Amino acid sequence: MSATVEVEQRRFPRVAFRRPVRFRPDEEALFSSYLAKDISQGGLRFNSGNFIPVGEPVKLQIKLGQEDRVLDVHGKVVWVKYIPTFDVYQMGVEFEGDASYTQWNIARYVFNAM
Repeated sequence: MSATVEVEQRRFPRVAFRRPVRFRPDEEALFSSYLAKDISQGGLRFNSGNFIPVGEPVKLQIKLGQEDRVLDVHGKVVWVKYIPTFDVYQMGVEFEGDASYTQWNIARYVFNAM
């Protein structure tokens, strides 16, 4: 009898994160609000009504908790999947840059949510 073992390939643990996130491609001026699905220190997954291509640089505004300030995060879209049942695009954004305060806050949030 052989068993298949799946190995997690993510660098950071991911936790559920069901909160609105403000998002926009870098070249656009206006933010749209979308519901996030999960978050890690390295990125975020959310649903969007608009297609954003892989590799597109983006800016996000994330509020981790009621008392927390809004975190401005730069990233890029690393995958996109169309969900026809709901007519939405699910996408993953990888955080970029060296924003130590932001990374520390997200890591703390993830650790506390585990």
